[in-house]
Amino acid sequence: MRRGHIRFGAGAGVVACLVVLGLAPPVAANPALVKGTWLEITPAVVETGDPETCIGQGIAIDPKQPSTIYWGTTPYTVEAGGLFKSTDGGSSWRRIAKVKPLYDGASDHLDMPLHVRIDPNDPNHLYAGDGVRGSSNGFYVSTDGGENFVLPPGFVAALEAATIDNQDIYDVAVDPVDFKHVLVSFHYRWGWTDTKWNMNSGVMESLDGGVTWIVHDPVGTWGSGHAVKFLSAPALGLGNGETWLLGTQGNGFWRTTDAGANWTQVSKTNISHGGGTIYYTRAGVLYAAGEATMRSMDNGATWTNVGPTATWAVHGDGTTLYTGKSFGANQPFSVSPETDGMTWAPFNAQKFLDGPYEMAYDAANRILYSSNWSSGVWALKVGDGGGGAAGTGGGAAGTSGAAGTSGAAGTNGGAGRNGGAGTSGAAGTNGGAGRNGGAGTSGAAGTSGGAGRADVARVTGVAVRASAGDNQAGSEVT
Repeated sequence: MRRGHIRFGAGAGVVACLVVLGLAPPVAANPALVKGTWLEITPAVVETGDPETCIGQGIAIDPKQPSTIYWGTTPYTVEAGGLFKSTDGGSSWRRIAKVKPLYDGASDHLDMPLHVRIDPNDPNHLYAGDGVRGSSNGFYVSTDGGENFVLPPGFVAALEAATIDNQDIYDVAVDPVDFKHVLVSFHYRWGWTDTKWNMNSGVMESLDGGVTWIVHDPVGTWGSGHAVKFLSAPALGLGNGETWLLGTQGNGFWRTTDAGANWTQVSKTNISHGGGTIYYTRAGVLYAAGEATMRSMDNGATWTNVGPTATWAVHGDGTTLYTGKSFGANQPFSVSPETDGMTWAPFNAQKFLDGPYEMAYDAANRILYSSNWSSGVWALKVGDGGGGAAGTGGGAAGTSGAAGTSGAAGTNGGAGRNGGAGTSGAAGTNGGAGRNGGAGTSGAAGTSGGAGRADVARVTGVAVRASAGDNQAGSEVT
């Protein structure tokens, strides 16, 4: 366990002196990685080994800047939570994500950011989902690389119009063909037993980057705390923007091919508490984490349990699949050849108190990044030089995240332990065709990403129930 809370070392003093003298501090180099060995790159101010101070949540890497990494942290000690950013592959970090407090006494920054999604065409354009604890819950948008985030008024209006009594986000999925096409799920139920929601929550969808929203009702006894994904890998010719997967914590996995108009239960295996990711291999085989690691040969229509149990994340580097046990495992990562997926073995002798919650792969530099709940952030060099494109990975849903404060090392989060350069090697699994949204009374027109549903009416930020329409395969993920 690493003790790192409120720590000022000699390096911090040097930086402070340089700032006083008006000189720019030295730029940290990307940490050196040894192929085949995990290296911790957690922000130095974060105390790992205890969920009170560290619960590693979502991790994302900038597709245009290989060393820029975002990492969310949502520990039980809320003041220690926040969103961290590194521009040197994890050598140093600072806390970002200023927001307007939701009420008097609320946080002025994202204190429980579960997931960050990066626009592949504009890396300054980000989405963040915040929930579970804290005082900044909601869906947020940044246009300045995460320095500041805004809660879209249309999101709040949609909740109010649908009588949804919270904005406690659990997962965020984006369409790889159209970044403005977004899905969010919720950690908490939308209403009590005396409401139409009856202790369940559904999915909300935006076609215009969060300006207006469509509310998709829950089915049966879904409960709440869901993982939601686009089942779309355009480069593989699979799926589209209307094909989604929803994983529940008590009622299995559900799939829709008409943007939520109809759902079919495709597996009785649940996601693990905290969330789950999906991953496409280059051969088009789909994997999902959960109470068992699952595999689908038909884009999520049917599933088989094939791998380790109690997992949050499954990812790959184009050659090897990686996963690991979730809570308190004290086990190494498990791996399997992407051409196999049935036979799993320990990666090496390195053990982690908690396994991977979300992973991201830098294909250019062949580095796999992993956010490991109370074990912090880690980087693994999987090969020399650049490599072929890996398959595509989907973001995880989640409850808690790793701790992090802005207290130490000049209040910016301090230097990391050591780490590898980062980039977004694996494209998201979301995607496919978009749907054309008709302008509503709020004046915000829906975005388009190909053929699909049209004329979705909107009223002050919330769309009325929409009918299903055409499906069209999306373009390739870049």
